[in-house]
Amino acid sequence: MRDQRGAVRPTGRRLHRSRGMTMNKRASLIQALQTEMKRAALGTYPACIDSFARLWDYEFGSFDQLPPEIERLVAHRAAELGWMDDV
Repeated sequence: MRDQRGAVRPTGRRLHRSRGMTMNKRASLIQALQTEMKRAALGTYPACIDSFARLWDYEFGSFDQLPPEIERLVAHRAAELGWMDDV
């Protein structure tokens, strides 16, 4: 934001995310994937997993802290695409 003279005014926003907010975001993304997988047709599972993996990687930069069942889904999909050896 700028004031009347054109100088930048602080907005009061934090430049970093708190750990609690990150944990809530992780849980929210995991819950969204689980809900989507329940609603999705069998043929659209790969697209759901791809979308989740891209968003997770964008938000967190790694696949650390994924629950084991979600980690298996992502790993199997990566193997299908030839990104890693079969799991």
